[in-house]
Amino acid sequence: MNPFDYFKFRYYEKWLGGISAYFIANGYITQAELDARTKAFLASSPTMPTGGDSAVDARVRKYLLIGDDPKRPRSAPPRFASGDAVCVANPKSVDHTRLPGHLRNKTGIIDSVYPDAYTYLCDTGPDGIGEAMPVYCVRFDPEALWPGNTEKNFTFYADLFEAYLEPAIAS
Repeated sequence: MNPFDYFKFRYYEKWLGGISAYFIANGYITQAELDARTKAFLASSPTMPTGGDSAVDARVRKYLLIGDDPKRPRSAPPRFASGDAVCVANPKSVDHTRLPGHLRNKTGIIDSVYPDAYTYLCDTGPDGIGEAMPVYCVRFDPEALWPGNTEKNFTFYADLFEAYLEPAIAS
C-alpha cells in the first residue's frame, strides 16, 4: 500500500481494500465489475445489496467465520536451531512486510523454533514471503537495538520468518 494511502484510510477501509484486491487478483471479480457495483450501491438506498456472486459470497463468509490458518506442513527442515546467532536481513520491500524496521541488520540469537511452518495469506512479493517456512523466536539485546536508550534487565523477543534471517558472521 502506498504510504500516503496508509495514513489516508481508516483501519477497515484498508481491510476492504485488501480483500477487494485479493478478489480481483484471483479472478472472482474484475475491477470494472467492482467499480460498477460500488457506483450502483452508492447511488441506491443505504441498505445492503442482495444477491451477488455466490462463489465470492461463500469465500467471504468462510474467511470471516473461520479465517485462514497460516500454519502449514513443513516441506524442509529449519535452517537454524536454538542458540544459533542470526542477522536480520534488510530485504527490499515496496509493499507490506512483517519485518519490523528496527530489527533490520541487527544480530540476535534463536531462542526457539516454532513447530510446523507458516505463511501469509498470499505471497508478499519482493520481501520473499510466499511459501510456508519456519518461524523463529529470536532474542535481542535491547542495547544493540537502541544503544544508550534502554532499561536494564530485560530482553527483546521477535517472531521472524526464516526468509528474514541469515547466519550471523562471526567477528
